[in-house]
Amino acid sequence: MKREEFSNPLVIISAALFLIFIGVMIKIYFVDAVIDHFEKKDVSDNEKIELRLLTEAYLVQNSTLKLNKILKTPIGDNRYNVAAEYYFLKNGKDGLNNYDEILELSKRMFNNEYIEFANFEVDIDENRCGKEKYTTINGIVYNENCDSKEIVYEINDIYEMDEKYIVEFYAARAFQEKTTPIHECKDYKAASSYNLILNDLLEEEFYNENYSQCCEDICELEGIYPFRNEIIDRIKSHGIIYKMIFEKIDSDFVFKEVKK
Repeated sequence: MKREEFSNPLVIISAALFLIFIGVMIKIYFVDAVIDHFEKKDVSDNEKIELRLLTEAYLVQNSTLKLNKILKTPIGDNRYNVAAEYYFLKNGKDGLNNYDEILELSKRMFNNEYIEFANFEVDIDENRCGKEKYTTINGIVYNENCDSKEIVYEINDIYEMDEKYIVEFYAARAFQEKTTPIHECKDYKAASSYNLILNDLLEEEFYNENYSQCCEDICELEGIYPFRNEIIDRIKSHGIIYKMIFEKIDSDFVFKEVKK
């Protein structure tokens, strides 16, 4: 093309239109596609309910969950137990002895045909205190004290992104550890003292506080349940959000991984 042709208005306009066209195509087929691929998308109310229950079932049945600080954690622990917990959350305690049905459920939840029956324990106490449990060994059993070790969590958000279904949640492993009472209880017969300890899922302790009480008779640990709201506040202050990731195969949500 000759130099004088560059100054031709038609050439300039044509070149400008061509560049604009190329830019629009790049935006539509590359930029917008990438943005859409990684954009949070709403899920239906029914899907939210299912994903919430699946996440709760996994966390409850993996109370010692620890995440590797570098690698993502493939989901595979206590698969039959998780299915039993989910079954209970959906249907109540009736039918918990339908072991074959729970086994088929666990295979769909984890997309694994080789899962086998395993003994499980489900807390059926109304307040989830751990006093009343169903076990495959003893049926329904009653514990005198509330659970003093458990995972405490709160779900933050549920959405779809990059063809994955993601549940964001706060969580920590909580422990009550008995200690020797420091202070005497003058007007009471008994005293107790314990530390409430919180570890995040990266195995780092971020809270350790002593609690003391005086009792007219025998002091019993109150369990984790009465401290749930306080614990959730401290977990949120710690600032770590975890993600439980699912894929959808046919009509079933399948566990994929959990990560920070």
